[in-house]
Amino acid sequence: MKRNRAIFKLALRYCRNHIESLLNKDARKFWDSVYKISNAKASAHVNSIGHVTGSVNVTNMWKDYFEKLYNSKQDSEFRTRFMEKRQARNVNFNTVFTIYNILHAVRKQKK
Repeated sequence: MKRNRAIFKLALRYCRNHIESLLNKDARKFWDSVYKISNAKASAHVNSIGHVTGSVNVTNMWKDYFEKLYNSKQDSEFRTRFMEKRQARNVNFNTVFTIYNILHAVRKQKK
């Protein structure tokens, strides 16, 4: 996070120092140079969060967090009803969901 903040501040400083090129109607050159310095080391994926590094470890951290979050309260009545509905609908938990299944389901939800 500190590194990203520092990169942003560097890009902002560059923009402030080179604003005259933008005012001289050379906007294309200005934004090309901003793009080059700001995206040089950009990544689409988070590699570390807190004390955890690596994509596998970050994934496992979130998995553990949500398992604890959703399993923090024992509700035997709800579990019984859930299992009954599951058996009535023949839901198999070994079913594999693809990203396309998830995207389709999300798009069907109301905003």
